[in-house]
Amino acid sequence: MKMIDDMGPRIMRIYFDGGYLHVETNEPSTCEYDNKEFSFGSGINMPVDKTTQHTTTSILDVYYVMCADDYGNIGELAVIHS
Repeated sequence: MKMIDDMGPRIMRIYFDGGYLHVETNEPSTCEYDNKEFSFGSGINMPVDKTTQHTTTSILDVYYVMCADDYGNIGELAVIHS
């Protein structure tokens, strides 16, 4: 029986360390962020696609983060306050 992935990546852990925002997902994904709500594809790409570890410089007061997997499934929008 072949499994079908129809769920977006889930953010499992969020933390700030050394001036960086770190986001960990439950599956390899591409994550984007902005300082307001956005549609996936129009956000700022977090470096290193197709991984479970995503990091960006912590310069905003509020981050809106969204991640998608290789199958085009988009996870829920997370609002993160620094």
